[in-house]
Amino acid sequence: MSYKALIFDLDDTLMQTFKTASQLHIDAAKTFYNIDITVQDLKRVWGLPFPKMIATLIQLPESFEEFYKKFKVLKLQYPIQTHYHVIPTLNHLKSSYSTGILTAASLDLVNILLQESGLNKQLFDFVFTAEDSKYHKPDPKVFINVENELRKFQIKNNEAIYIGDSIQDYFATQSTGINFVGVTTGLYDKAGLMQVGIPAENILKGVAELPQWLETKNSSW
Repeated sequence: MSYKALIFDLDDTLMQTFKTASQLHIDAAKTFYNIDITVQDLKRVWGLPFPKMIATLIQLPESFEEFYKKFKVLKLQYPIQTHYHVIPTLNHLKSSYSTGILTAASLDLVNILLQESGLNKQLFDFVFTAEDSKYHKPDPKVFINVENELRKFQIKNNEAIYIGDSIQDYFATQSTGINFVGVTTGLYDKAGLMQVGIPAENILKGVAELPQWLETKNSSW
């Protein structure tokens, strides 16, 4: 058996999100509401769907929609880029694998991130965002839409890999049969990922290492 599908988390797996967006969120809270939040505050809620994350961090005196209008304008000052060699790596992998994105980010934010980073949406066969499911990681039901897409391509769950940077990404795969590869480009280092049971051999420094890892695994079968 060889792998046939690669599904990617977006924030901190493909994109350098926390590195840039942490300061964006700190500045938004201070500029809009004179509220001080810290990097540690952000780490505690990072990975939640954006409206829930903001509601946890800030008691908004207005609707989330009003906040988001201002946030989008401020965000223009904080462009977010992909991690090292992500775009060439995805271009290389696309010829051999079905590819997709599964993220807790909203569709609007995903489109902004893809556009400002130069990451072409056409590199992916499917993109599922927060609006596509009432479930969120680490709930394995978040993969229902992904599993339906895999069936369209006649790909079994155990022929797919989810690539993510957090333990929530890993836990979400555990009852699905979908394989998991961790990357240390997010808030978890190798030891932190190993602590929840991810094998050391399935932890990479970044997506750029994925082609070599796949070549090694596929040649061993």
